[in-house]
Amino acid sequence: QESSDGLEEHHHVAVPAMVASKKKHAEDILTIFLEKCSVKFVHTDSRVEMLTGCLCSECWSDEKFVWACGKQKAFHVGSNSSCHQHIHGHFDVYKA
Repeated sequence: QESSDGLEEHHHVAVPAMVASKKKHAEDILTIFLEKCSVKFVHTDSRVEMLTGCLCSECWSDEKFVWACGKQKAFHVGSNSSCHQHIHGHFDVYKA
């Protein structure tokens, strides 16, 4: 019989059962934003622009906001962190 030097006990590393995906990390964003989509915007100078991003459902459905700022302001092309910053403006809705 070989004697053990005990190294297997010191070098044991637990392997996580599951690694969270990016989509899992962004679940809180999907409470306010719709899934990523492409939207075509036609500007007043007839210029057409196709953008990929997320629609803020709160801003998009707010007629006063759309009238004052336009629909493009309700469409966010930034990263998850910029979407998180935008959610702060809708905190009452988000926490409900």
